[in-house]
Amino acid sequence: MEVQREGDTLTKVAMWDFSGYKTEHTPDEDLTQDENYIYPALYPLSKTKWAVAIVSRWSAGYSGGGRSEEIADFMMLNRDGSYQPAFKNVPFSSAAIIRACFTEADYAKSAHCHDESWSVLRLKITDTAKAFYSWRFITTSYSWPAFKDKKATEKKTIVRVEYPFQQALHAPDKASASTQEN
Repeated sequence: MEVQREGDTLTKVAMWDFSGYKTEHTPDEDLTQDENYIYPALYPLSKTKWAVAIVSRWSAGYSGGGRSEEIADFMMLNRDGSYQPAFKNVPFSSAAIIRACFTEADYAKSAHCHDESWSVLRLKITDTAKAFYSWRFITTSYSWPAFKDKKATEKKTIVRVEYPFQQALHAPDKASASTQEN
């Protein structure tokens, strides 16, 4: 809900209802949808337009591990209470853990008996003097193999630059994407 203060009085300006919102994201068949939630932040689209992230959480659990992923739709908030997608199906975060120790010998070899991986999205939003701001999607992924010390964790960063309503996030060969491995 957006409110406006006039003296000592608060007046409702707009209210958005996302209770019926359905994501278009369809993960692989191993994952089931847990929940949708609104991430507690406002994201600038322009000097006067704002968005919220509706995050869809999917997960699967299994003996010795599990996997989860969160996918976000960034929705522009209109003053009349409506909303529209500025970006859809944006990988927000993920995590996976897979058991790698099955025998006493495995457990004796290492205390780290799981393959672990996770990723996190960071945003850098820049005013580029266009109708909408430039969004830099910075996804950093980590992989920590079983039986290895934590310092063996591999890090990979993918950067994509997009503008609202002109999304091409799922194009891995897109010229605006770059990859850095550390």
